[in-house]
Amino acid sequence: MKAIVDIETTGLNPLKDKIIAIGILFFNGVEGDEKVAILNGHNAEKAMLMDFWKRLVDKKVEEIYGFNFEFDWTFLKLRSLKYRVSIKQFTNKTWLKEAKWFDLRLILNSNRYMKGTKLCDYLAFLDIENGDKFCGADVPQLYEEGKIDEILSHLEHDIWGTYMLYKVMKGCGLVD
Repeated sequence: MKAIVDIETTGLNPLKDKIIAIGILFFNGVEGDEKVAILNGHNAEKAMLMDFWKRLVDKKVEEIYGFNFEFDWTFLKLRSLKYRVSIKQFTNKTWLKEAKWFDLRLILNSNRYMKGTKLCDYLAFLDIENGDKFCGADVPQLYEEGKIDEILSHLEHDIWGTYMLYKVMKGCGLVD
C-alpha cells in the first residue's frame, strides 16, 4: 500500500506550533480504490498522531508521498516525540523497516525556495484544476479565526492535488 500524506499546522516551527490536521490518501495502484482519511486534532494532537501512525501500520503502507513532505515529516517526527508517541518507521522489527518517503517537490525542483514551486503552481502548470481557494500560508490565520472546516477542505484539496501530481509524475517515469 502507498499513501499521500499532508498536514496542516498552526505555523512553521514544530517546537512551538502544532499539527491541527493530517490528510492521508491510501492507494494501491487500482483506479477507484483510493481511500481518504482526514484526521482533525486541533484540540487533541497526541490522539491524532497516535491514530495516524496506527493507520499506517494497519494499512501496511510501504511508501509515503507528499508535496514539500520534508516539512511534514519533520513536524510528524518532532510532534510525536513531544508526546512520546512511537514512530513506527524507526522500529527495526516492523514491516515499516523498509518504508520510504518521497517529497515530490524535491523530485521536481531541489531549490525549494525558488518562486513557482508551490503545489498550486505545479497543478496550474500541468492544467490540473483542484478547486482550492486557499494555500498553506493561509492556514494559521484560518485557525486563529476558528475556520476549521475551511482548513479541512483545503487539506482534502491538497491531498487530491498531490495524488494527481503523483499520477502525472508516475506516467512520465519521475516516480515508481
